[in-house]
Amino acid sequence: RLTHTNDAAPASLDFVGLNYYSHFHVQVSPGAGHVPFRMVHLPREEALMTDMNFPVYPEGFYHALKRVGTLGKPVYVTENGIADARDDLRGLFLRRYVYAMSKAIEDGVDVRGYFHWTLMDNFEWDKGFNMKFGLVSFDPVTGEKTLRPSAQVFRDVVARFSPGYIPDQPPSAAPEDGGANILEDAGQEAPEHGYHAE
Repeated sequence: RLTHTNDAAPASLDFVGLNYYSHFHVQVSPGAGHVPFRMVHLPREEALMTDMNFPVYPEGFYHALKRVGTLGKPVYVTENGIADARDDLRGLFLRRYVYAMSKAIEDGVDVRGYFHWTLMDNFEWDKGFNMKFGLVSFDPVTGEKTLRPSAQVFRDVVARFSPGYIPDQPPSAAPEDGGANILEDAGQEAPEHGYHAE
């Protein structure tokens, strides 16, 4: 484990910005030439994987929030999202990660804002337009923009934390449970991937 601590750094900040997507299981292997070692990514077969080959891991988001929360500064989640061209995991991702964030807030982390990555499909610097992160799909040839179903999930999650939210009257068509567990459904079955939450 490699760490470095600068005790003076937190005092220089107005807030802490956290970009969090996932975690990696790695092993250290001998390097070559001027590189003494290299990190080898070890995929996990049992994990629910995004199009970027990242596992969906909201527990890590919770732990990252708790860790940056120890700096004693307001926290803004400046990036959190999923590459999901089929849009069949993004809704589940949003519910699980926002639930993890809500638990961190309950446990004392001063989270002031959450910025989902991203509103619209974007040009990733090393992937071009191949990875689809947007709540809105974007065709780079025609310029057409289409709201994805997961955008409604995000709307409902935001509404739940907005003034005037009434649990018995969700802002969109109610899921089978009547909308009461929009954030607590972290155990729901993931579509077509054969994965179930623990």
